[in-house]
Amino acid sequence: MEPIILDGKKYSMEIYEDLRIRSANIIKNKGFIPILATIIVGDDFASQKYIKMKDKYCELAGIKSKVVTLPNESTTETVVKIIKELNNDSEVTGILLQHPLPKHVNEQECFNTISILKDVDGVNNLSFARNAMNLESFGCATPQGIMELLDKYQINVEGKVVVIIGRSAILGKPLSMMMLNKNATVIICHSKTKNIKELTRQADILCVCIGKSKYVDETWVKEGVIPNRIEFVR
Repeated sequence: MEPIILDGKKYSMEIYEDLRIRSANIIKNKGFIPILATIIVGDDFASQKYIKMKDKYCELAGIKSKVVTLPNESTTETVVKIIKELNNDSEVTGILLQHPLPKHVNEQECFNTISILKDVDGVNNLSFARNAMNLESFGCATPQGIMELLDKYQINVEGKVVVIIGRSAILGKPLSMMMLNKNATVIICHSKTKNIKELTRQADILCVCIGKSKYVDETWVKEGVIPNRIEFVR
């Protein structure tokens, strides 16, 4: 069978063009520009790069980016206070809390402070629960991107065996819920899974949601499988 490349980068540009048109209509008809507020705590190098990328893509989408930079020594209380202020700011339409946070900051408490109406990264526990119950909510960005990419290429997951490697709160777990909501049969593998190759070779769709490059090779998959690496959708 001729392989199909799921071109996430190409599709993302189509999405940004659509968002740019929609943003222009909102600005014209409602008189305000949507604003994405991003909070970053500390000077983590990778996080700084992500912030610059988010600024770039906000511009592509025709919306404003507002970055709130806090010092590394900021407390949980300080971060929570900033989030509450953004929750109450009528001009801010979405909130992102860049993670990882410094170890002394209670990350989940901060995530759960974000209003689910502005929780565009789907990190609030209530957002996750609504997603799991197939109720309207913002989904975690990368899992949501995987699902939209599969839809774009008309790949129906219903009845298929989906093997997910990774169980993080922002990747493997929400992706498994999204797949279940589409009637897939889901197997989750992680660092404690035994005989992992025996499971991945059962997959019709294989999603690798871990931070290790080239962890999976052709011996892990059966012929005709649909591999989905998170690199495809960033």
